[in-house]
Amino acid sequence: MHLQLPPYEGAKLVWVTIGEIRDVVVDLRPSSPTFRQHCTFEMNPASGPLFVPVGCAHGFEVLSDEAVVNYAQECDYSPASDSGIRWNSFGCEWLTKDPIVSDRDASLPLLDEFVTPF
Repeated sequence: MHLQLPPYEGAKLVWVTIGEIRDVVVDLRPSSPTFRQHCTFEMNPASGPLFVPVGCAHGFEVLSDEAVVNYAQECDYSPASDSGIRWNSFGCEWLTKDPIVSDRDASLPLLDEFVTPF
Protein backbone atom coordinates (compact mmCIF):
# COMPACT_ATOMS: atom_id res chain seq x y z
CA MET A 1 0.00 0.00 0.00
CA HIS A 2 1.85 3.04 -1.31
CA LEU A 3 1.90 6.79 -0.78
CA GLN A 4 4.34 9.67 -0.57
CA LEU A 5 5.07 11.55 2.63
CA PRO A 6 5.25 15.34 2.97
CA PRO A 7 6.59 17.49 1.47
CA TYR A 8 6.03 15.38 -1.68
CA GLU A 9 2.52 14.16 -0.88
CA GLY A 10 -0.03 14.23 -3.65
CA ALA A 11 -3.40 12.98 -4.77
CA LYS A 12 -3.57 10.32 -7.51
CA LEU A 13 -5.89 9.28 -10.29
CA VAL A 14 -5.81 5.54 -11.03
CA TRP A 15 -7.36 3.93 -14.09
CA VAL A 16 -7.22 0.62 -15.97
CA THR A 17 -6.73 0.35 -19.72
CA ILE A 18 -6.55 -3.46 -19.99
CA GLY A 19 -8.00 -6.13 -17.71
CA GLU A 20 -9.58 -5.92 -14.30
CA ILE A 21 -8.21 -5.07 -10.87
CA ARG A 22 -9.41 -4.54 -7.35
CA ASP A 23 -7.95 -1.32 -6.00
CA VAL A 24 -7.77 -0.84 -2.25
CA VAL A 25 -7.45 2.55 -0.52
CA VAL A 26 -6.55 3.01 3.17
CA ASP A 27 -7.18 6.35 4.89
CA LEU A 28 -4.15 7.47 6.95
CA ARG A 29 -5.49 10.93 7.87
CA PRO A 30 -6.19 11.19 11.64
CA SER A 31 -8.71 14.02 11.18
CA SER A 32 -10.79 11.97 8.74
CA PRO A 33 -13.93 10.12 9.90
CA THR A 34 -12.65 7.10 7.93
CA PHE A 35 -9.16 7.10 9.52
CA ARG A 36 -7.56 3.61 9.37
CA GLN A 37 -10.47 2.25 7.31
CA HIS A 38 -10.20 0.87 3.78
CA CYS A 39 -12.41 0.76 0.70
CA THR A 40 -12.21 -1.53 -2.31
CA PHE A 41 -13.02 -0.69 -5.92
CA GLU A 42 -13.34 -3.16 -8.80
CA MET A 43 -11.92 -1.44 -11.86
CA ASN A 44 -11.73 -2.13 -15.60
CA PRO A 45 -11.43 0.07 -18.71
CA ALA A 46 -15.12 1.05 -18.51
CA SER A 47 -15.12 2.00 -14.83
CA GLY A 48 -13.29 5.30 -15.21
CA PRO A 49 -10.64 6.73 -12.91
CA LEU A 50 -10.41 6.44 -9.14
CA PHE A 51 -9.37 9.51 -7.12
CA VAL A 52 -7.01 8.73 -4.22
CA PRO A 53 -6.75 11.72 -1.85
CA VAL A 54 -3.59 12.97 -0.16
CA GLY A 55 -2.98 10.96 2.98
CA CYS A 56 -4.43 7.74 1.62
CA ALA A 57 -2.39 4.72 0.59
CA HIS A 58 -3.43 2.51 -2.29
CA GLY A 59 -2.55 -0.82 -3.82
CA PHE A 60 -4.26 -3.32 -6.05
CA GLU A 61 -4.60 -6.94 -7.02
CA VAL A 62 -5.08 -8.13 -10.58
CA LEU A 63 -8.28 -10.10 -11.16
CA SER A 64 -7.80 -10.91 -14.85
CA ASP A 65 -4.99 -12.83 -16.59
CA GLU A 66 -3.25 -9.52 -17.21
CA ALA A 67 -3.89 -5.86 -16.54
CA VAL A 68 -2.47 -2.45 -17.37
CA VAL A 69 -2.89 0.00 -14.51
CA ASN A 70 -2.09 3.68 -14.97
CA TYR A 71 -1.90 6.55 -12.56
CA ALA A 72 -1.21 10.25 -12.56
CA GLN A 73 -0.20 12.11 -9.46
CA GLU A 74 -0.10 15.80 -8.68
CA CYS A 75 3.42 15.68 -7.25
CA ASP A 76 6.84 14.64 -8.44
CA TYR A 77 8.06 11.22 -7.42
CA SER A 78 10.51 11.43 -4.53
CA PRO A 79 12.25 8.21 -3.49
CA ALA A 80 13.01 9.74 -0.08
CA SER A 81 9.28 10.37 0.49
CA ASP A 82 8.12 7.00 -0.81
CA SER A 83 6.33 5.11 1.95
CA GLY A 84 3.39 2.90 2.74
CA ILE A 85 1.96 0.21 4.96
CA ARG A 86 2.06 -3.55 4.66
CA TRP A 87 -0.67 -4.96 2.44
CA ASN A 88 -1.93 -7.46 5.02
CA SER A 89 -2.00 -5.26 8.14
CA PHE A 90 -5.34 -3.44 7.98
CA GLY A 91 -8.07 -6.07 7.70
CA CYS A 92 -8.60 -6.25 3.95
CA GLU A 93 -9.82 -9.63 2.73
CA TRP A 94 -7.77 -9.99 -0.43
CA LEU A 95 -9.13 -12.24 -3.17
CA THR A 96 -5.66 -13.40 -4.25
CA LYS A 97 -4.68 -16.34 -2.08
CA ASP A 98 -0.98 -16.49 -2.98
CA PRO A 99 0.06 -12.90 -3.81
CA ILE A 100 3.36 -11.90 -5.35
CA VAL A 101 4.77 -9.24 -3.01
CA SER A 102 8.10 -7.48 -3.54
CA ASP A 103 10.73 -7.51 -0.78
CA ARG A 104 10.21 -3.75 -0.44
CA ASP A 105 6.46 -4.10 0.06
CA ALA A 106 6.88 -7.01 2.47
CA SER A 107 9.14 -4.83 4.64
CA LEU A 108 6.77 -1.84 4.91
CA PRO A 109 5.48 -1.11 8.43
CA LEU A 110 2.24 -2.55 9.70
CA LEU A 111 -0.68 -0.13 9.96
CA ASP A 112 -0.30 -0.13 13.76
CA GLU A 113 3.39 0.86 13.39
CA PHE A 114 2.88 3.62 10.82
CA VAL A 115 3.30 7.12 12.24
CA THR A 116 1.16 9.31 10.01
CA PRO A 117 2.30 12.82 9.12
CA PHE A 118 -1.12 13.72 7.74
